[in-house]
Amino acid sequence: MIIPRPGLWLRLRLHLVLLWHSWPTRWAHKPLCARFRGDVLRLGRLHLCRSCACAYGGLGCGLAMVLWMRPLAVTIHGPVLALVLGGSLPFWYRYWPRPFRDVLRLALGMSVSLPLALLGTDRAVVAAASWLLLIMAWCLYRQHRARHRATVCSGCHQLHRARICSGFRRHAAGLRRYEERATQMLYDALPH
Repeated sequence: MIIPRPGLWLRLRLHLVLLWHSWPTRWAHKPLCARFRGDVLRLGRLHLCRSCACAYGGLGCGLAMVLWMRPLAVTIHGPVLALVLGGSLPFWYRYWPRPFRDVLRLALGMSVSLPLALLGTDRAVVAAASWLLLIMAWCLYRQHRARHRATVCSGCHQLHRARICSGFRRHAAGLRRYEERATQMLYDALPH
């Protein structure tokens, strides 16, 4: 039997059901075990990646600075970019203490938004060059990060067990609930 592809409305509903069942852990970006406790913020049932929260906070701070303190945004743009590019080099980033990594992620968010202050001025090329540097660094750092993430759980006593580790148990439970609901929704959508 050929199962027809779900229509747009059903796909949207399936996505909303996925969000409903996975929102507590969806944005953690890490296992929820003791090893990564310092990398995840907990707000009630919601688990957030600490680095992402800092980066988005920095993006907001940078935008606020561009809107209300434009001269300051122009002045600190260069030093913030240098801090991000230098401090985030993969071979020493992981050795920084967690509070300094938070500062680097905050600065990363700011370095994305601060160049907006240069647009419409004679330094618009500097803004474009800043974003280009960030994109190039992101591509390089991303390759290194992929290699690092492949070994991040090395040494964990739960790594080679047959069942899901404690760090991903909540993630898996949400996905199981989604799978059950989605299967029923797809079954109900089939022509009978």
